[in-house]
Amino acid sequence: MRSIKFRARRLDNDEWVYGYYVKINKCHYICNQDVVPIGIFYYDKPNKERINLISNLLAGLVQVDPETAGEFTGLHDKNGKEIYEGDIVQRHSLKLEIHHARFMMGKDNMTIGDAEYCEVISNVHE
Repeated sequence: MRSIKFRARRLDNDEWVYGYYVKINKCHYICNQDVVPIGIFYYDKPNKERINLISNLLAGLVQVDPETAGEFTGLHDKNGKEIYEGDIVQRHSLKLEIHHARFMMGKDNMTIGDAEYCEVISNVHE
């Protein structure tokens, strides 16, 4: 079973952070994986705006750019590096982007077994 985790760039210093993805109102966060996301409640105000109340999480939240968020695919490249959505991997001279946790190049898809022959060389956000 693969780990469910995300990565995204912090808004304050542009560094990559890894963990759970959390959206509170219009802000996006990565929550440190050492903090368990419990105590999430929802309710509607009279104006129908959805409010998220999160307890026991605030200390582990880092605000991130949602455009850079990508989910871990559960795959590792030939060097053991985790492969995330948005990564660019190379196999021989062929370069592929990872979209929706799949290898894609045009209409062609690589299989999961192909990941062990690929190398993460960059991502679409760098």
